[in-house]
Amino acid sequence: MRRFRLPRSPGAAARLPLPPGGRRGAAPGTAALSSCGDESNNFKMSGGPRVSFNAIDSALSSLKNCQSYINSGMDVATQVALDLVESFNDEEDVNNMEKVMLEYAKMDRELNHYIKAFEETINQVKQEKPEILPDLENLVQEKFLEMESMNSDSDLQRNEKYMYFKDQLKEMKKQCKSDFLKMIL
Repeated sequence: MRRFRLPRSPGAAARLPLPPGGRRGAAPGTAALSSCGDESNNFKMSGGPRVSFNAIDSALSSLKNCQSYINSGMDVATQVALDLVESFNDEEDVNNMEKVMLEYAKMDRELNHYIKAFEETINQVKQEKPEILPDLENLVQEKFLEMESMNSDSDLQRNEKYMYFKDQLKEMKKQCKSDFLKMIL
């Protein structure tokens, strides 16, 4: 199973990748403290200091960008499989492309679970405003593992892009069979 992990440094609670500006602005184990920036993303902890989640939101945005790469991979795999069917390649090659699609569906599910766990954890911390910032990495990992424990292989076959892939393959096979029969008759 792939694990999405937040980078850690020794003794740090939750450290996220540096934002595009390159400054974290906080000591290890704390969120970035800030007196400026987007007020909707800053809040006063019950213990006093203001905490900014801008770096966390930046990391979350990067995770969401990964979804487009998975979608692109699924689109390419679909086109390759259709080309294989159209050129009357071995059925094994087409089956291998189906396995690739299932792997992409699995990556998509894992990424969606991680993003959801990430968002839910951050929203919970923002709502509760604890005096001491909890270990965000552990909280996210717990939620993620809970979601992943409910997975089944049938989930993968209900992936929208996988279902589209199967439909397109079926149609292409039908069309190729029809074209082949026209050629020999």
